[in-house]
Amino acid sequence: MTRVLSDGRKRGKPIRRKIPQISCGTTKHFAPKTSDSTGDVPIDKELAALFRGWHAKATGSFVIEADTEPRTSTSYAHYRAQADFDALIS
Repeated sequence: MTRVLSDGRKRGKPIRRKIPQISCGTTKHFAPKTSDSTGDVPIDKELAALFRGWHAKATGSFVIEADTEPRTSTSYAHYRAQADFDALIS
């Protein structure tokens, strides 16, 4: 749809740039503690590019793959990235 501005110029629809985001919600391997923990989180373009690269290389259902399989038969929470998290905060 083309709009005509007050000075006679024509203008089309504004370009809407999609903001990259990560979605967090209930999956087969994850359930948030509350519904407030679900939703979309905006991320910058560089991080989105990293995720696209990891997704292209993924061989399973996880975008970022781990050396270990998810533990589905445990009665406790198993954080597959604990060693990486510990390294980041140390």
